[in-house]
Amino acid sequence: MNPKISVVMSVFNGESYLAEAIESILDQTFTDFEFIIINDGSTDTSSDILQDYAQQDPRIRLIMFDENIGLASALNHGIHQAQGEYIARMDCDDISQSSRLQQQVDYLDAHPEVCLLGAQMMVVDKDKNPLFVFEVPPQHSLIIWNLFFGRTFAHPSVMMRRGVVLRVGGYDESISAAQDIDLWSRMIGQGRFANLPDQLVYYRTHEHATSIQKSDQQGTILRLTHKRLLMQLWGDVVLDTTLTRFHKIRSGRLQFLKRDYEPIKVDLQRLAESLLAKGWILPDEKYLIDADINRLLELIKPKHTGFWGRVLGKLKL
Repeated sequence: MNPKISVVMSVFNGESYLAEAIESILDQTFTDFEFIIINDGSTDTSSDILQDYAQQDPRIRLIMFDENIGLASALNHGIHQAQGEYIARMDCDDISQSSRLQQQVDYLDAHPEVCLLGAQMMVVDKDKNPLFVFEVPPQHSLIIWNLFFGRTFAHPSVMMRRGVVLRVGGYDESISAAQDIDLWSRMIGQGRFANLPDQLVYYRTHEHATSIQKSDQQGTILRLTHKRLLMQLWGDVVLDTTLTRFHKIRSGRLQFLKRDYEPIKVDLQRLAESLLAKGWILPDEKYLIDADINRLLELIKPKHTGFWGRVLGKLKL
């Protein structure tokens, strides 16, 4: 009988934190899972660690590569070998709370309309000292909106319906960064998105973390993803100025010229209406998007500067 969940994890030279990551999955309160671990050409002691654990627990299925094939390819190999109804992602330097799988499978079983589910995540340093909470929105529509302007999912926390992931082609192996956001963008329309309110994963940040090493590449892929989505929504040529403004907003660079304010306002409102018309966001959650548009517009609103500017500002002119 097939397991309910397939946990998929890729490992490349992860010896430092690998045992802790593996044990956090083996110690889950929900036990009906297989643990597919792809050794992606590791040159450290990761292979030995993996083989030791595989001998101890039959739920572990190892896929071994002599050479590094990259994260997206490794994950796709695991997904295609998976037998579970749900795919749960895990990274080799993170830690899952013991109730993570139980909470997520309970939610997906109770909400068949949801195809992609994440959770909140605590970011810790290499010694597991808490740094901050990586907060993601629980509502479907705000997650879709945040594909352009904010956080969507904590990748190591997600659980997905395997059939949907396979239907959209899995991770794009032609790109070397932001493969997760690219995948989420292609899952739009396949079902609803959601995030649980609990912190179910500890994300370990360190100097070798992918998010640190590939930040520039991620920006390029995000821009291309935004362009593709906007062309699906608007059906015409997307101006580079619009993409640049959206990218600046997402990255927190909110210094705009006064003449940019009205075009940005028009583009934000047009995007919201297009998402609604396409059915990508829900009518009863549209108020969340309107509130975020107002927040963004307030942040980029031209401010008075200089002595006379301060005087005019006090007069609200």
